[in-house]
Amino acid sequence: SVNPLRGTNFKVHAQKYMCSQQSKAEALTEQLEMLTLHIKGNVQDPFNKMLVLVLEEISHADLSPYLPLKSLHSIIDDGFAYDGKKTIKVALIGLANYKMDSAKLNRGILIVRAPMKEKAILDACMDIFDITYKQIANSPPPNDVKVDFKKYIEKLTEYYSVNFEQNNSSTQYIGLRDIYGFAKGYADMACN
Repeated sequence: SVNPLRGTNFKVHAQKYMCSQQSKAEALTEQLEMLTLHIKGNVQDPFNKMLVLVLEEISHADLSPYLPLKSLHSIIDDGFAYDGKKTIKVALIGLANYKMDSAKLNRGILIVRAPMKEKAILDACMDIFDITYKQIANSPPPNDVKVDFKKYIEKLTEYYSVNFEQNNSSTQYIGLRDIYGFAKGYADMACN
């Protein structure tokens, strides 16, 4: 092949870092420096190695007052500088169980989640409704209000499940955020 990278066996070296609300940029830099140990002193071409830093629970680092994620901007764009002048590209993978500000994810995002069953969606909506109602009214919702809500939400979750399973893109798309938003909105309306 004309392309020198084609046919090359890349060696992937991954480092995991568990983020916390006290994470600092220095800690992320230390992790990256430990990763570069895999290429330091390599007499062969160091670029046949792929370095990956997996940031677990990156959403916690997003809450850190030390703003450690800002240190990643230049690394994403220019690579990580090591041994004074050398730079190497590092793949950064952030894993989060919680929603993060979309503006901080402008380099790419992949959300992977198993499709939810209709009962799981219904249960989640009932929980959201109960919690929201309790927060607004300082008391649990009356049974008749819950029964009315359940009647509506059952129809909506059934519609969502049928369209999701059929992957029907010709109809208006209703996402889980819309359904959860309906649950919160209905609780707000029921309280007032």
